[in-house]
Amino acid sequence: MAWKDSGSQWEAVSPRIVTARIECRPVRITIIAVYAPIDRSNGLKNDIETCDEFDKTLQATTDKTHKSDMIMLMGDFNARVGVEQTNTTGGTVGNHSIDKQNQNGRQLVDFCLFNSFIITNTFFPHKAVHQGTWSHSTTKQWHMLDYILVNRKFRSSVQDVRAHRGATGGIGTYHRLLRAKIRQHEYWEELSIDIENAVKVHDPTTAFQIIRRLRGNGQSINHIPVQDRNGLTLTNSKGQLSRWKEYFDEMLNVDTTINEQVLQQIPSPTVDDEELSRQDAVPTLDEVVKAIGQIKNKKLLEKTMYQRNS
Repeated sequence: MAWKDSGSQWEAVSPRIVTARIECRPVRITIIAVYAPIDRSNGLKNDIETCDEFDKTLQATTDKTHKSDMIMLMGDFNARVGVEQTNTTGGTVGNHSIDKQNQNGRQLVDFCLFNSFIITNTFFPHKAVHQGTWSHSTTKQWHMLDYILVNRKFRSSVQDVRAHRGATGGIGTYHRLLRAKIRQHEYWEELSIDIENAVKVHDPTTAFQIIRRLRGNGQSINHIPVQDRNGLTLTNSKGQLSRWKEYFDEMLNVDTTINEQVLQQIPSPTVDDEELSRQDAVPTLDEVVKAIGQIKNKKLLEKTMYQRNS
């Protein structure tokens, strides 16, 4: 009852995905808990179809979240993002990953790039015993398969992420508990400083851009979903680039027929001598002041002109 009274809500999206939106201040938190299927690299048709269905459902679930929330995806992704991903993922993977990447790992990184998430437990240095989250039943070797993802704009709010030995008790699991330390106010304090600095230098455009981003209005063009010919959302960066190439090839490389007679019938614009003389004349001071007054950052420019004339 207290859960509902607070405004929080949860949903069992599928047998592998559960979401919860928690009413917090100063920002709400959306948690997406997942249990991903095994790696699809074995080539088995059923496993590939299960993975593809999971990817589509996870993307659809992410699309429905409130973009102003702190969004956290956590769980067993059955993915190894790999140390070789560190320098090629635009800050999605940190410098403290382990293992060699697998196909699920590449898919997870593509998902993060598409939705602007970071894989938090790869950003913090810890002993190997606090990095591995799953133990192979045969080799007894520890691997990083469990992750906590957060939307990139809340990167500064994540203080630490590490695995804990023995925290799962006697429940018979090969996984370790993964814990994240979050400070929500860090993000808001940084943005408040950015807004204040923008106002101080008479840059209202930047200030209002930050405010609109906080309100969650609009969507960055970098994260607009790209669909294939069949209307399916492409989450793989390579597939998106291929689709954009295909789209512009079809739009720009078309057969055209030029009718010279029609071109000759188009009248050429003429400018009389009086207009030419007006355009060539040196602008007056009043015209310059009027033009400056129409610029968005006019206060800063007027202040600069005044200082130069003083």
